[in-house]
Amino acid sequence: MTQNSDKSSPSQVRDQRRKFMSSLAVLPLLAATEARSQAFPARPIRVIIPFPPGGIYYPMLKVVTDRAASQLKTTFVLEHRPGAGTVVGTAELAKASPDGYTIGVLGHVQALNSEYSRVKAFDLLRDFSNVAAIAEMPTVLVTHVGAAFKTLGDMVKFAATNPGRINYGAATSHPMDLLSVLSNLEYTNVPYKGQPEAMADLVEGRIDLSVGPVTNLLPLIRAGRVVPLAVLSNRRTPLLPGVPAVTETFPDYGDSSVWVTVAAPKGIPEPVMQQLRAAFSQALNQEAVRKELADLGFDTAFANAPSQEVTARITGEAARARRVLAKTGRYTN
Repeated sequence: MTQNSDKSSPSQVRDQRRKFMSSLAVLPLLAATEARSQAFPARPIRVIIPFPPGGIYYPMLKVVTDRAASQLKTTFVLEHRPGAGTVVGTAELAKASPDGYTIGVLGHVQALNSEYSRVKAFDLLRDFSNVAAIAEMPTVLVTHVGAAFKTLGDMVKFAATNPGRINYGAATSHPMDLLSVLSNLEYTNVPYKGQPEAMADLVEGRIDLSVGPVTNLLPLIRAGRVVPLAVLSNRRTPLLPGVPAVTETFPDYGDSSVWVTVAAPKGIPEPVMQQLRAAFSQALNQEAVRKELADLGFDTAFANAPSQEVTARITGEAARARRVLAKTGRYTN
């Protein structure tokens, strides 16, 4: 008769001992992660702005982060990191340590430029987590005062009889590429790091067309230094009620408004992400914050939109860019 023994063999004992020691080794790591989450934030939080100084992003983020800082009992350091059509700053954000101490601006420009570039330095859906949807603002197509055209229709006619003679410059060529597809116009693209540099050259007549957020352009428009041709949206803006929406001429154009979110590199511990999201959400729910953003020219209906809507906007912009590229083949590199 065979008897079963409940004694473990020496090899089984060694295996059990290894598993036990491995579990002990993990405990300090888990404790450290939990401690970091509970202590967050223990130092200032860096906010990467992948655009040059002088644009709409700094004043907008200053309004929001000042309020979020009060909630988190820390400070936010806003840092411009322009270059390569937002690629430099956005790639830096993607590679940042996922600890909650580096966040940054993500929006329609990156959604478009990531498609226009053959070199993929990051993936907007794979490499980032949404912290907060902030706001949006219409953009305006403008020309210089000495241009041979003063309306969108006249510009298209001029381009038809002078193919390639119109020089367009901005941080992204998409607004003009879409017009090109819809109207069969030919133009010359002049890339810029950001809107301020392009606008300086436009005022001097070194380029013929540019695009910028309405708030940035209002002083130049009111001073008679640039001429607005169209609001690149499906509706007019009350800031420029006499300027037609582009869809009044080209119904299929859609909307090229600037929309802005704050994002973080993928992999941030959930407790830290919850703290960041709560701080921004509470800031954006304050009437005073929404009023300040509105005074800057932003539409706050997009504020605190769910992450699913942000994802839908990214994929929507990418799809529009791919449709344009299928016809133009105009990649930035």
